[in-house]
Amino acid sequence: MFDICIIGAGASGMMAAISAADNNPDADIVIVEKNSVPGKKLSATGNGRCNLSNSSCPHHLFVLERFQKLGLFTRTDGSGRIYPYSEDAADVVRIMVSAMKKRKITVMYDTPVTGISKSGDTFNVRLRKNETSLSARNVLIAAGGKAGAQFGTTGDGAKLARSMGHTVSRLAPSLTAIETREDLKALAGVRAKCSISLYRSIQYCNDSLKSSLQDGIDSLKRSPQDGVSALKSSLTASVKRRGSAGNAEIPAPPAPLELVRKETGEIQFTPYGISGICVFNLSKYMRIPNGKTLKNGFDDYELQIDFLPEIDDVRRLIAELNPIDSSARNPKLDLLPSETASHISHCRATKESTLQTPAEKSISNRPALQTPAGKSVSNRPALQTPAEKSISNRPALQTPVGKSVSNRPALRLPAGEYVSNRPVPLTSLLKKPLADYINLRSRGDAEKVFSMLKKFSLHPSGLRGWDFAQVTAGGVLYEEIDELTMESRKIKGLFFAGEVLDYDGPCGGYNLQHAWETGIRAGEHMLRD
Repeated sequence: MFDICIIGAGASGMMAAISAADNNPDADIVIVEKNSVPGKKLSATGNGRCNLSNSSCPHHLFVLERFQKLGLFTRTDGSGRIYPYSEDAADVVRIMVSAMKKRKITVMYDTPVTGISKSGDTFNVRLRKNETSLSARNVLIAAGGKAGAQFGTTGDGAKLARSMGHTVSRLAPSLTAIETREDLKALAGVRAKCSISLYRSIQYCNDSLKSSLQDGIDSLKRSPQDGVSALKSSLTASVKRRGSAGNAEIPAPPAPLELVRKETGEIQFTPYGISGICVFNLSKYMRIPNGKTLKNGFDDYELQIDFLPEIDDVRRLIAELNPIDSSARNPKLDLLPSETASHISHCRATKESTLQTPAEKSISNRPALQTPAGKSVSNRPALQTPAEKSISNRPALQTPVGKSVSNRPALRLPAGEYVSNRPVPLTSLLKKPLADYINLRSRGDAEKVFSMLKKFSLHPSGLRGWDFAQVTAGGVLYEEIDELTMESRKIKGLFFAGEVLDYDGPCGGYNLQHAWETGIRAGEHMLRD
């Protein structure tokens, strides 16, 4: 009989085994792993760099101290993400495997667990391999979630937990890309820095409508034939009462939206929808309501993208930089250097009045030019290089499209660079494929263009799926677990750690921090009386 049986040689399982051995050097500990190698998913996390934790986690120093004792040194980036110093996930696995060998922890590979039962104080763990079983005084379920089936995480932990009488909330992929109903193939591969908000509809139903419905239902119960007429009449009357012009009938308003979560960062358009860290973080808040399926479970959600989060009044900005009739059906949408977009806000704030193209830098304030013989030319007529022709005595400068700019306010860009007074096109704010897409969807309507820059709406059709998700949403309810010891409140000697629990944090190391932390707690308490 083993003192401790740990199901799963992942992040939480290995950390629990090491912690248990450190607290109980003589304990007989076994890890049962379905894969042929330990830490298969851990080796791939963080694109192989292994984002161990985050400096924002309250107990990250507690975990880092454990790793330092094992011989793993770390580094923290500017965003608080903590990585092994080598930035190689394989090093983390190697150090943990080495630590388990030193502590003489038994590991059984290629050994899926098919069931658990308890008789008295002893657990019986059934194994698929040779249809055998093993006995243990304590069992830790650390078999992970369901995200990343290619790593062997197929929801086994949740099944075992249910078999032991625990409640498991609905499992869903989390930290994954979002699929949309809109066809975004034309934007595939385009990246954009923006803010993106997730909204959920609120079902509209006022008190008068509730009352009318109830009256109709009561009539329906008393007399089916009369009740149908009463129900129709009450609904019509209710809609009329809500009209804004006398008794004119109007349709019920669309369900209002409530903000669920807002993220800022870079998104990437894909053939199926959108991706990126900020999109992943929003995906964790998308849940399928009870009674709905994958087909219609995301109908109540809407995404709104603000491509210009630093700019509040887009209409005014466009009018200042590109004076056009805001009611025009076809505002010009051509490409300008991307540097313009990054300096737009600064340009408006400085309100400079000198405007020149990069090829028309002013030389009026330069020191007197010296000829090769050292003679000053300061009093000569303005010297003009081929790229710096003076415009001081010219008629109004004509842009490539023939627009006069002589009387327009001038705009200075930072670092002394200037742009000519030709119309500043809308696409100077966006990458060209995205600007073209917005122009196409807006059908040349300037007001729609302005609206789409700030509220580019997308409607989710689903999440990318288990093979692409980083973590699992849902799991064993924490209400049924002692959070200090990770022991079941229902069955003494049964413990849980890691992704099998109902926890899914944002990107940035929070989920691995949860795995390490729960593994340490379980390991330290499994042999305590």
